[in-house]
Amino acid sequence: MRTTSIATLIVTCLSLLLSGCFEAGVGDPAKAKIDPKLVGLWKVEDGEMMLVKVWDDRTYIISQIAPVKSEDGVERLEPTGGCFRAWLANIGGKTFITLDQSMQRLHKIERPFVVAQIRVEGEKLVVQGLDPEFAESAHTPAEMEKHIRDNLKNPKLLVKEVTTYVPVPEAISAMVK
Repeated sequence: MRTTSIATLIVTCLSLLLSGCFEAGVGDPAKAKIDPKLVGLWKVEDGEMMLVKVWDDRTYIISQIAPVKSEDGVERLEPTGGCFRAWLANIGGKTFITLDQSMQRLHKIERPFVVAQIRVEGEKLVVQGLDPEFAESAHTPAEMEKHIRDNLKNPKLLVKEVTTYVPVPEAISAMVK
């Protein structure tokens, strides 16, 4: 279900836009908890990078970035896509992330949320989006969470594509601090 425009656009929606957008996210950002293992600079094999920073005590800010050479020849990491507020929710023992893209829009959008299951495997961050066709009947956070909980073992719950991020070496990460 990957398309070049969406993949180029996370990592404008964290490679999660691959999973589609929803009317509601999961969890409550006012009650969410930060997992410090997610904070940092991550990249996928094709070079796309995302920066995950703590926004407040409960949420993250996630942005797509890339190396850009300035006029003076110095390479810096610069934002290349959107900026998203994100939070975690535990549903049936699995961790899900919601990305809210409405903060970067000047107008209201009907489906501002991206939802994906995430897990840390060693040093890797593994992301698999919620299938928008399978979850289209859920319209509120409670409905989304119930739908996920009731279908955790259903292979149609998540898109087939799995995106794996690896941490970016410290030397490069220092460019964004």
